[in-house]
Amino acid sequence: MADLNDALNEELNEQQTLPLLPLTSGVVLPGMVFTLALESEEAKVAAEAAGSAGGRLVLVPHIEGRYATIGVISEIVELGQLPGGADVAVIRGLRRAVVGSGVPGTGRALWVQAEPVFTPEPTTAAVELEGVPRRAREHPVAEGSAAFRREAARHRRSLRDGRPGGVLP
Repeated sequence: MADLNDALNEELNEQQTLPLLPLTSGVVLPGMVFTLALESEEAKVAAEAAGSAGGRLVLVPHIEGRYATIGVISEIVELGQLPGGADVAVIRGLRRAVVGSGVPGTGRALWVQAEPVFTPEPTTAAVELEGVPRRAREHPVAEGSAAFRREAARHRRSLRDGRPGGVLP
């Protein structure tokens, strides 16, 4: 299983030529699994073309006649029809990618170059700050900072000397 995951991760780090499926509403993020109604001819053609790309395609927001520069490399988990006859696809978002230029591909679909975006693992400091409210992280005397230590020392001295030193921010 680890070998399969390693191969998948390695493949997702390489530039790929994939069919483009435009999204007229909503946003897809890596890790999302959702059902998409294939209502337009463009969506149906892209889903069909994904079959020759290992079930993968790139989902890209299409707003006011323009494609976004960032999309999500996704895989079609399953194709089917709803009881009313509408075509649908169950899709899983895999990895963010920069959408490049259009390239020749099979069928009537629009094929593009998709360059995966590297997302580094969070640092230890980032993980530690995850639970700290933003206001506290950005405060000029945030705990652990030199300013905080100076203010705490000043406060302790004022208490020791019997002078009110005020409240720490």
